Amino acid sequence: MEQVLPRLLDPMTRYKEVTDRILRQLDAGVVPWQNPCITEFGLPTSLATGRTYRGVNVWLLGNTRFESPYWLTYKQAKDKGGYIRKGEKGTRIIKYGTYDTQNELTGAEETKMYLQNYTVFNANQTKDVPLPEPRKKPGLEEAVLKAEQAVRRMPNPPQIEHAKLHHPSYSRLEDLVRMPPESVFKPGRYHSTLFHELVHATGHDSRVGRPHSFAKPKGEREKAYSYEELVAELGSAYLCAHTGLDVTQEQSASYIKGWADVLSKSGNTKWIIQASGTAQKAVDYILDEKRE
Repeated sequence: MEQVLPRLLDPMTRYKEVTDRILRQLDAGVVPWQNPCITEFGLPTSLATGRTYRGVNVWLLGNTRFESPYWLTYKQAKDKGGYIRKGEKGTRIIKYGTYDTQNELTGAEETKMYLQNYTVFNANQTKDVPLPEPRKKPGLEEAVLKAEQAVRRMPNPPQIEHAKLHHPSYSRLEDLVRMPPESVFKPGRYHSTLFHELVHATGHDSRVGRPHSFAKPKGEREKAYSYEELVAELGSAYLCAHTGLDVTQEQSASYIKGWADVLSKSGNTKWIIQASGTAQKAVDYILDEKRE
């Protein structure tokens, strides 16, 4: 039986809304996936379920500058015996998934993707809602330990080779990550760089699997390479936030402009949502987590 989903049938508008929000932050000189608030206060988390948000919602919520990582809907606040303070403005995030429908021309069953907006409020915008104890930000030593544990947790990991003259890179042909020694990095930077390369490594056919840019026609390789780099950037940032490593750093104007230019190109409207989802799958693999 066909599902009637009248509010879900315009995904391109929702893709554009999300991309425009990310572009406004980049235009303001803010890199959404390198946010001190996430490191300081923790990954955005549903107060109702206790689960961290996923995909692009991490960046949509993490850049709101609230000092609580907890979020909930108007109804959830009411269910917990509290309410949203008068005059507070919610934050729009997205839910995405698939639904089955029937092709009007052929009558065949087909699966379509939907995107749906919904609004959540930060715990600091509520009154009389019981909240967990504030999260204690891990120190550098603890964060590095957690990062090392995350690296060791990765199933079927690639070989990691260290040498002074190595430039951080991943070779899919050799299934090999090359890294300089940890001693050449500033404190905390080694693992953020390693995470970037390990996210690339999840694209290997023996792991999550993703099309390699060299498998694309020559004219599409640069675009495919840029998309994969965005996946690795987002995945590394998520892993840093998960372990408590400080991901914030001074980024050059060219770095920020580069990503703004990429995301604003015609045909790339879906990139930030799709790359966030791809990066989430890579992170789930590295952390050996399975979640519906």
